[in-house]
Amino acid sequence: MGGCIMRRKTDHQLVHEYIAGDIHAFNLIVRRHERNMLGVALRYSRNECDAEDIVQDALLKASRHLYGFRFESKVSTWLYRLVANASLDHQRRRKAEYTVSLDDNDELSQDKDPRLAHDPTAHLDRLIAVKDALRVVPEAHRKAVFLIDIMGMSLQSAADTCGVQPGTMKSRRARARAIMLEHMEGAC
Repeated sequence: MGGCIMRRKTDHQLVHEYIAGDIHAFNLIVRRHERNMLGVALRYSRNECDAEDIVQDALLKASRHLYGFRFESKVSTWLYRLVANASLDHQRRRKAEYTVSLDDNDELSQDKDPRLAHDPTAHLDRLIAVKDALRVVPEAHRKAVFLIDIMGMSLQSAADTCGVQPGTMKSRRARARAIMLEHMEGAC
């Protein structure tokens, strides 16, 4: 066996090599500690996909700040601290995304993109008032409002459905709206 025995480089040696410009040294550090870093991230996230994102964030910070490593601790300890900090940052971001305000203003937080936001309670008061007002409208008039305003039928189609002239349907709808408005103003 008189051959040369290849000695495994220490983490500190790899850091020195990375600082000197050897990017492969950082790859060796990553390969050496990635599994344990993922384990730490999993303890915080309990989700493998999020844990991988956390490790990526930590490795990005490590690659940027390894030049400032002080060699006062193990590289593994420093990396795990970066993972812990990245995990806490990740938790804060997720908490901010899903926080619902319970303040007195009763507003629910909306999605970041207002086109995707849906607040089912936004028009609830108006919906209840309209339903209450519809109850006092005679059935023939209520049917006119329902077919035209709610179902979106044309005046002619609604009239054909009810077997009346379009003018009759138009007047029933107008009368229904007037009764509803009167009822809603009285309720206020």
